[in-house]
Amino acid sequence: MTAAPGWRGAWNLVRARQGHQRALRLWRAGRLRRAQQQVVRAIALFDGAAVVELVGALLTLADFEFQLARYADAEATLGRAIRLLDAAPRAEPCQATLVDALIRLANSQRRQGKLDVAEATLRGAIAGPAEHATPVEPLSAVNNALGVVYKDAGRYAEAAERYAAALATSTHTDLTACIYHNLAGLAHAEGRFADALTPARTALMLHRREHGPTATEVAADAAVLGAVLLGLGHLDEAETQLGQAYRIWVRRFGPDHYEVAVCLHSLGVARYRRGDPAAALRSLDEALRIKTSVLGPDHPEIAALQHNLAVVHAHPRPAR
Repeated sequence: MTAAPGWRGAWNLVRARQGHQRALRLWRAGRLRRAQQQVVRAIALFDGAAVVELVGALLTLADFEFQLARYADAEATLGRAIRLLDAAPRAEPCQATLVDALIRLANSQRRQGKLDVAEATLRGAIAGPAEHATPVEPLSAVNNALGVVYKDAGRYAEAAERYAAALATSTHTDLTACIYHNLAGLAHAEGRFADALTPARTALMLHRREHGPTATEVAADAAVLGAVLLGLGHLDEAETQLGQAYRIWVRRFGPDHYEVAVCLHSLGVARYRRGDPAAALRSLDEALRIKTSVLGPDHPEIAALQHNLAVVHAHPRPAR
């Protein structure tokens, strides 16, 4: 006897929910490929009657893709989720989820160097009625994300304003830690290394307390702290922090990940300043290979790496 369509749909919904949860467990366990396969299967099993859960699974897939530095894939997945949310009734939970999806979309666009597009996406998240309907915490996250876009664009005063607004209204430890991380990154970008030290250490402390010493959030903070210490000339501690970050990223995602290249770039600078140009060139060349593969040859970050490589080639011994 063939099961009725209603029963088949209900059974598929149960399987989809189980598959989504299994994907999250597999991801936490480091079984990254299996996790992606599970969530893709779950997405296929959800139907139009479970839009909110389908969107949740799409956001999970986009998060996996983003963490694996597949930013264009994440952008496409998030676009699908946003279209579903746009067509759904405007209940408050859906509105908050929509804002979250738009923040994720903007981050994917920013990582691809599409800063104008990312800014427009974030401004759309707080335009018109959404600004009044969205809870405070997602709006804090929007301000934080806009700050990162402005920092990457060199609009440092605007970035500082957005970070201040985000920090003033953040009530979530993870978001607060991210804002401190970004404040450190902004001060570093402006060459204010002493001002960057406290927010960098604060972000690292908060994330370590929330997630443990081997979390990727801790790795990201350690990389920023290492870069700040490098700017201050504290080479020993800088290399310790950068080495810790490097090992976490490699253990989690392998040696060809974008964040591995970020650490290698800073380690290359540290090795150059130690007077070891051969080691510096090895680190910078590897960082360039990874970033070119992930971001493409025309991304702005490639130019920064090429500049540093040219400096090492032209002046093998750094001036004191």
